[in-house]
Amino acid sequence: MFPFLPLSSQFEPTDACQWEQLAKQIEMCLVADPLFESEHPDHYHLARELFWMAFVAAHPEFPRGKWSRWNSIIAMEGGFMSCWMFGGAYSGLWDTPPRLVIWEQFTSIVSEAMLVPSAQ
Repeated sequence: MFPFLPLSSQFEPTDACQWEQLAKQIEMCLVADPLFESEHPDHYHLARELFWMAFVAAHPEFPRGKWSRWNSIIAMEGGFMSCWMFGGAYSGLWDTPPRLVIWEQFTSIVSEAMLVPSAQ
């Protein structure tokens, strides 16, 4: 269901280019099948959450600064993006680089998702 997982053991969470590549892989999964969201809404929402984590990790100044374009089919929604846009995601964590904070969240969500049986 998630061809971008597992991540390579060589994945470096401080490398913006690797996050950008991951965001592109997830983006392809989200837009390749027009029925993905309607047929597998839980998987779609999880992939969208992971997409925004990867996208923001690649562009931690988002929505300010420069960032790459993403397919506008992917709505700017989800818990992570809501927190990021309203500035509440990292209160108290300002000494930690954003990519490492996002990495912790990303790996936690992936670990939880892999433990939950999916109905296919």
